[in-house]
Amino acid sequence: MFIYELNFITFIINQTLIIMKFKLFITIICIMLFQKNYSQEYEYKTISTIESVVKTKKLGLGGLIAERSRMIAEAEGVNFRETTTLRLADQEEEKQQKKKKGENLDRSEIRTKQYEETLLLNFYNQFGIRFQNIATNDAIITSKINDLASQGWELAFVSGSAEAMSGYDDPNGIIYTRYIFKRKK
Repeated sequence: MFIYELNFITFIINQTLIIMKFKLFITIICIMLFQKNYSQEYEYKTISTIESVVKTKKLGLGGLIAERSRMIAEAEGVNFRETTTLRLADQEEEKQQKKKKGENLDRSEIRTKQYEETLLLNFYNQFGIRFQNIATNDAIITSKINDLASQGWELAFVSGSAEAMSGYDDPNGIIYTRYIFKRKK
């Protein structure tokens, strides 16, 4: 009788193992079918605005300095790898060899020939700051952001900076802002 009990216990254990293996298999299949891909790949797009903060000056025959403010967007891609060089401590010799072989790219070769250029208004005119120009620029930029959002782009980052040499006659004052968008590939 002891052997029958042992066989029965072995049978129960085997059946339990089969059921557990089956449940594990079903669980793995469910995970594979219903899991989200958390390593999404995104593509990115950068829009730059350059807004002049220089007062407009009169030129010779009553003319004014042209508007310098713009919104710029790429129209063709550029592969950064083509413009990248790895700098090492003893690279001078390698650099000279590349020059001889003609492997270095000229800047004119990497410059994009196609880009979107949207006119913006300068912050100042000859009489001072123009709040209407700022409101107009904001409306144009918002319109571009809304257009990109309708294409599936999401505003991910904004980075702003200002450049000026300073002084009353500084012809170089600009506010430069980069808007970086992303969307799933």
